[in-house]
Amino acid sequence: MNTHAQTITIQAFASAADAMGARERTMDIPQSCSIAQVWARLMENHPDLRTLETTMAFAINDQLVASSAILEDGDILALLPPVSGG
Repeated sequence: MNTHAQTITIQAFASAADAMGARERTMDIPQSCSIAQVWARLMENHPDLRTLETTMAFAINDQLVASSAILEDGDILALLPPVSGG
């Protein structure tokens, strides 16, 4: 099994960007890593993200996906929190 690290780009929007302190960052992940695994790591490193845990949507390369989706080297993972407005 090949366990070489892959690099993804994480784009955070709205309250997710505020919680992470950045709109974009890169992360090295193992192969066969799911969004759920990345999300757990992000919440560990940025506890304020926990408030968004049940409402966060995700996209890989501009396609909405479930948190069970597997990431590949070079993917762009977008964190899409709910947006409100008036």
